[in-house]
Amino acid sequence: MDAIGGAYLLMDKPAHPNASKVLINWLLSRDGQIALQRDGENAGSMDSLRIDIAKADVHPLMRRKDGVKYLEMWNPTWMNMKPVEELINQVMGEGKKN
Repeated sequence: MDAIGGAYLLMDKPAHPNASKVLINWLLSRDGQIALQRDGENAGSMDSLRIDIAKADVHPLMRRKDGVKYLEMWNPTWMNMKPVEELINQVMGEGKKN
């Protein structure tokens, strides 16, 4: 399992698949989110999406505010690289012609 910026990756053939599931379940639990918010790599700058935990450990500028609509930056449909690859191939192809 690997973590980058709060995103977790589970390999397709983990050595201990049940242990990975237990860890992921804990990370998403109330206690896990409290620990990550308080003690994680970016402690104080990460506001858990859970609303059932205190936010005192989160820097005031990083706390989500009630009534504000936030932009989701992790939508998988935005991660389609095919259009980007096609554009790069087109630009690189035009560069070779000149």
